[in-house]
Amino acid sequence: MHIRPQPPLGEGKQHPKQGAVWDLLRAIQGRDEDGVVDALHRGADVNFNNFEVSRMSPLHFAVNSGSPNIVATLLRWGADPNAETIRGYTPLHAAVEQNRPQMSTLLLDYGANPDHRAKSGTMELGDTILHDVVKSQNTDGTIQLLIAGADAHVVNKDGKTPLGAVSGIGSFSSFTPSILSALEMSEGLPRIPQDGALTKSSLFAPDEKGKCALDNPANWRRLPEMLSRLKEAGETPFTKAELMQEGANGMTYLERAANARALDVLVADFNSRGESFTVQEITSVKGLASLKGSAHLARAVFTPENTADWTPSKLRTDYALLNESAREAVTDFAQLTLRVGRNAPSRTGIGR
Repeated sequence: MHIRPQPPLGEGKQHPKQGAVWDLLRAIQGRDEDGVVDALHRGADVNFNNFEVSRMSPLHFAVNSGSPNIVATLLRWGADPNAETIRGYTPLHAAVEQNRPQMSTLLLDYGANPDHRAKSGTMELGDTILHDVVKSQNTDGTIQLLIAGADAHVVNKDGKTPLGAVSGIGSFSSFTPSILSALEMSEGLPRIPQDGALTKSSLFAPDEKGKCALDNPANWRRLPEMLSRLKEAGETPFTKAELMQEGANGMTYLERAANARALDVLVADFNSRGESFTVQEITSVKGLASLKGSAHLARAVFTPENTADWTPSKLRTDYALLNESAREAVTDFAQLTLRVGRNAPSRTGIGR
């Protein structure tokens, strides 16, 4: 699988928004960040799909051009991280294949699906991105996808998992031990059942290897389902103390949730109960300091629902903890500031 960078688009093409669209694509190919922003302000369609020729979106072009800043800009402007080319490849396919972890992280932060299946080419057997990077012996891509919650149990049309798909090929013995061990460990982690009752005791119960369902990143990607089924069973929601527990490999469950991009779901659940997480609480957890630069963290925490927990000074303090790229993901910070300021006089003694 390979999404090839396309040549510059022809001048003779016609389109209702030709000027802004072509300027956008030229700016992307030229890694011109200011030009990209200018074209978007002039109405260029951030999800334009190249006249059905290849259906490559501006985001596909941006990944191929190698500019993380442009990828971030397009995502903030609403680019679809799961946009498909005519062969069904997404920008995440290209980012992982080309070993561009910063771009992969951005795409995952904005909802790219690590279990996406393409429609043709090397993925015609129903392989996922994980199947494909494993076959190409891409160690970094394999590990990044597994940490992000890609499902190591998912099967292709032949009924083979990513590990099973490579175990039968002639060069299996040449596969790097780190790929094989990561897949074997991930396949061995407990999965939550597809249906039936779900209790917290079952989620925390260790198996014979001392690992529980909450140690499996793929389960955290099913967090909305987990919360719904727990509620149906009359179980109490997750508490902060439970999320701060260390599971397998010394990783807390909050860290598992963060890596699987489930923070927004957790925050929404806490908001619904009149509670919240702050940036400082999350980034104080061992291993989560890097999330100060995460667009996912910023979008999860800086929401209107969280304003009841802030004073103006506390809002500024939490916002200052983010790095520049994460701050840019908080597109409505001015509105949040106004809302907190309006509510401040009626809230005395609030703050942690």
